[in-house]
Amino acid sequence: DVRLVIGWFHFQGQARFFFSDQTLKSWLNGEKKERYNIHCWLAKGDQIIDLTLVDTIKEIDPSMINGDLTYIDSEIANEIGIKYKEKMSGDDVLFEIGLAR
Repeated sequence: DVRLVIGWFHFQGQARFFFSDQTLKSWLNGEKKERYNIHCWLAKGDQIIDLTLVDTIKEIDPSMINGDLTYIDSEIANEIGIKYKEKMSGDDVLFEIGLAR
């Protein structure tokens, strides 16, 4: 089954969209945020498909990533040095942390 995953990633020496276990716990306990610093992607088993990260990186600095890329999968992530850190996953994960209603 394909899962929706929330977490963060490490790229070019920096943790991006990082949040701690304590922050996640506060969201699960009902603390709402005006802005959530998270990244989402899809996964099937240990295979990743990330449909939004290329555009996010291009907004930060277009020179950081190949302009021809439109998505990132596990193979591309390994080639360019992106390490994903899954914190939570499931169909209802965005509801569980209070991001969706």
